[in-house]
Amino acid sequence: DYTIRGSLYGGLLARRIRYAAERRRMEDETRLLTTLSLAVAEAKDLDSALVVAMREVCGFTGWSMGMAWIHDGTGQRIDPGPAWMRAAPKLQAFREDSSRQPTIPGAGLLWAVFHGREPLWCPDLASDPRFRRKEAAARAGLRGAVAVPVLTRESVVAVIEFLIADPRPQDEQLMPFVSAIAAQLGQVFLRKRSETALRENEERFRQLIEAAYDGYLVHEDGAIREISPGCAAVFGCTPAEMIGRNLLDFATPESRDEVRNKIRSQIEGVYEVMALRKD
Repeated sequence: DYTIRGSLYGGLLARRIRYAAERRRMEDETRLLTTLSLAVAEAKDLDSALVVAMREVCGFTGWSMGMAWIHDGTGQRIDPGPAWMRAAPKLQAFREDSSRQPTIPGAGLLWAVFHGREPLWCPDLASDPRFRRKEAAARAGLRGAVAVPVLTRESVVAVIEFLIADPRPQDEQLMPFVSAIAAQLGQVFLRKRSETALRENEERFRQLIEAAYDGYLVHEDGAIREISPGCAAVFGCTPAEMIGRNLLDFATPESRDEVRNKIRSQIEGVYEVMALRKD
């Protein structure tokens, strides 16, 4: 009877301990995801976001390093991108060796993740035929890897390769967690790409204004937002002296009412008013 009771209580205690450990792990993962979401959102570009993600994931899991590989958009190359690693010269040497070794389209672990669009866990690099940098990994003391795709809605834009010093069996609970982080990075990529496109459009618009022959001025409720050098020269000013000021500042006293009415009515068309030069 004591043996039965002891086994029963022991089994219940073991289950409670496992449950508490799993709950603690889930809470830790949730906290890390929240922290990462904020940090990644504040990153100035995709490279910075990748470094933040690799650093935090390696810190949480105990993995040795992370390397990002960026797809060039042609389907022919996956180029080495930013990396994070623990302080060890052999890890830096592995990164340099990896960066020098070209990726063959369609071959190896990275391309398997790129085409499969799913993460892959390699518990033993030495025996995995998909991993092509076995000698360099052995010199660095790296024995396992996890490769995760960074997905946008339409494609894989990067692969993050985490390297592990000790071989570990695949952690089924950890894979969704790492994939969730990669999904956040995919959203960062889309946002940063949109921001870059917006900056390029604004720059083209600025160049158009500056190149305008007969002058060009853009205002918002009378406040000057953009002005070409040619137009500013008409007022005897530089663009920097006029941007932010109001159109009324440059109208003659007898023209101000007309200018004010045009601004309020937002009437489009050509009209003439008297203006003041700086001199």
